[in-house]
Amino acid sequence: MRAAASRNRDAGRAIFRKEITEFAARERFPAVYPFAEMAEAGGLMSYGTSRIDLFRRAASYVANILNGAKPSDMPIELPSKHTHTGSKRHEQTLI
Repeated sequence: MRAAASRNRDAGRAIFRKEITEFAARERFPAVYPFAEMAEAGGLMSYGTSRIDLFRRAASYVANILNGAKPSDMPIELPSKHTHTGSKRHEQTLI
């Protein structure tokens, strides 16, 4: 149940990202978001794991499993690539 609720929250953030970032800017709330899409939609900045890197890693896991590797024998890897995105629109408000 908790995983489903978490996914719904993530979907809500994706759908309403423009409204969320506009609200934070209007209220002058210095929000830092986990995904670059939020900063691109008008948020102040984002810092988080590179989603592209996560998908590439997932693809290599799937390929290894399809080639016969046992999932229990595969190592658990932590994300190693992070991205930082700043919004040019809000750059002057910080100066």
